[in-house]
Order: sequence, then C-alpha cells, then structure tokens
Amino acid sequence: MKKIYIILILMAVSGFFTPSHAADTFSGTYMGTWEGNDSNYGVDKLESIINEWFSTSGIDRSIELDPYSKIDAPKTLNNFMTVTYFDGNKSGEWNTLKPVEFYSVKGANEFAFYWLGVEGASSGFWSTEHLSTKNLKNIPQISHLTTWNPLDTPPPNTNVPEPATMLLLGFGLMGLAGMGRRTIKK
Repeated sequence: MKKIYIILILMAVSGFFTPSHAADTFSGTYMGTWEGNDSNYGVDKLESIINEWFSTSGIDRSIELDPYSKIDAPKTLNNFMTVTYFDGNKSGEWNTLKPVEFYSVKGANEFAFYWLGVEGASSGFWSTEHLSTKNLKNIPQISHLTTWNPLDTPPPNTNVPEPATMLLLGFGLMGLAGMGRRTIKK
C-alpha cells in the first residue's frame, strides 16, 4: 500500500494529472484585436496593419501576407493543419505541416492576430481571450483559426525533454537499480 501512495505522489509532483494545455493560453506575440473578419479584411489591409505594428514596435520589417490554411470550428483537420478545442471552444492547440509565421483567431465580431517570430512554429496554443475586449466576462467561442506565411524550411529539431519526463525517467532507473540490487543480495 505504501508503494501505491509513493507512486501517486510522484505522479502528482511530475504533473501527470494536469492537462498539457493548462500552463499556456496562446503562442506567440499578441499583435492586436480588430473588428470584423480576417477572411474579409483583404490581404492588403492586413499587411498594412501588421507592417504598422512592426513599425510601432521598433521592428525594421515589412511583410507580405500569404494565407496558408484555415479551419472553421468545430472541424479539426484539413490537408495542412489540425486544431483541437478546450474550454468550450475558447482555447486549444494547433499544428501545421509547415512552420508558419502568423496566425489569427476569429470569434464573435473580432479577430486577434499573433506573430510567432521569423523562425515561425508548426504548433502552438490558441485562445479567444483577446476577443470581446469590451466585456472580459463574455469571451466568445472560436469561429475559425487561420495560419499565415508558411516557411519553406522547418526550424531545426530542438526537442528538449520536459523536467517531469526526466524526473520520471530518473525514478524509473532508480527503481530498476534497486530491484537489481535486491536480486544480487538474495
């Protein structure tokens, strides 16, 4: 019975019982929220907004937008992207085949735009928390998620093991060593 308690404590400490999306609500740098629909704004108008944001943020950069993929909720996948939904369709995760530099989240009568940096990303978290800024208690559900500016070269694989994974691996190795030691003593 004591072993079961130890295992449960280790699982709780390592974060085994917490959902993976709990720590992050959105990926990238929030650029702003605008009224309307990103799909109807027109690429020229969106480029103007983003280039102005770069300018006022002190970033010497001018971009041309290239839509990559769009998924309307509650659909979860198409040929280029998958989207998952949490919290009553108010947050979730996205994954693309190619890294992208921007994504936008549309809900109610607004959309929010996010920048993932010049290296982009092929996965991340999304949220509608920046929508309905007039009434923060009434955050809307997502209407659709759009990704922009696919990058031809994926960033180098930089997977780093999570501390909880390393902790569990360490405890597993210690357990195996203890079992081996017990067998040798017998």
